[in-house]
Amino acid sequence: MSGPKFTLHHLEKSRSTRIIWLLEELGLDYELTKYKRTSDMLAPPELAKIHPLGKAPVVTVTENGKTETLAESGAIIEYIIARYGKGKLAPKVEDSLYKDYLFWLHYTEGSVMSLIMMNLVFGQLPYQGPFLARPILHVVTAGARQQFLNPGLKNHFKFIDAELEKTGGKFLVGNSLTGADINFSFVVESVAAMGWINNYPNIKTYYASIKAHPAYKIAEEKGDPVDLSMFAK
Repeated sequence: MSGPKFTLHHLEKSRSTRIIWLLEELGLDYELTKYKRTSDMLAPPELAKIHPLGKAPVVTVTENGKTETLAESGAIIEYIIARYGKGKLAPKVEDSLYKDYLFWLHYTEGSVMSLIMMNLVFGQLPYQGPFLARPILHVVTAGARQQFLNPGLKNHFKFIDAELEKTGGKFLVGNSLTGADINFSFVVESVAAMGWINNYPNIKTYYASIKAHPAYKIAEEKGDPVDLSMFAK
């Protein structure tokens, strides 16, 4: 009986680099299939052949002649760890830390990520509009970021920084890396890109900690992470 075969369908400049980190951390053999964005920075139509939503990441797992398709970062991470993690990257269900693990695993996409992505889009929007309209777009998007997005993000980051102080700053849950940290990595990368990381000392410590993981570095090399420089605009 052969082992499972994983294929990660990875869109360039997307958050699916986190799944590369997951697979590397667990030592699972996988094939990386990369997709280029279209000229308007959208996912190519080929991805819709893998999953109807046409988004990334998507992982296909072939085992015992049957292929399963996994979508949504949090669900992918939770499923692969539960089925193939062999006790790594997650507390046991009966462990008191398990509820904290689930909170952080789903907090990333469920709460804070929507504000981060809106900020990212608003930072880029003025450069995508007609040339003569760009000054107006700059004013409108800057106002939205200052009045709505930035206060909301700062509230989240203040909460995260306080919670990290309780755990010592290196991990979200307990004293070792979990899938929650892997899913959460894009959040702290965003804080750094915004130039705010020095305002949150525990997030800064945490960011240095996750960047030091060898599998994180491999994921950065193999993947093509989101260009977060537009956050600084």
